[in-house]
Amino acid sequence: MAAQFLSQLQTVSSGNLPNGAECMICWEEYGTVSSDSGVIEHAVFLPCLHHVGSECIAVWLSPDGGQGNSCPMCRTVFFPAQTRYDDGDDENDDEEDEDDHVDGYSDSDEDGSEDEDEDEDGDGPDEADEADLREQ
Repeated sequence: MAAQFLSQLQTVSSGNLPNGAECMICWEEYGTVSSDSGVIEHAVFLPCLHHVGSECIAVWLSPDGGQGNSCPMCRTVFFPAQTRYDDGDDENDDEEDEDDHVDGYSDSDEDGSEDEDEDEDGDGPDEADEADLREQ
């Protein structure tokens, strides 16, 4: 999505910029070699009419840039955010489902089977408790 967006940006001619105009991301003057990338920054117009360096906005909008999908100045959103997929890192995946355990108690037996009627006068209703109620 970002690549398609970037390919549609219009380059700003130097005559349409004030003298000494610079990229709002790297603060380098347009037409000079960027100290960060070693590439000549050319100004491009964003849909919100702000101008920014072509190389800087490419990094800004890249998944590794971490800045998302908006203008660095006004935060106008340019395109729908891309969904990040599971990277296969299961480091934090060992947390148990909150629905499976409440206050340290499981709603399943050790063998994994659920038995709602098994309580044997613990702290919840079971068949024995229901029979006691019927007798009253």
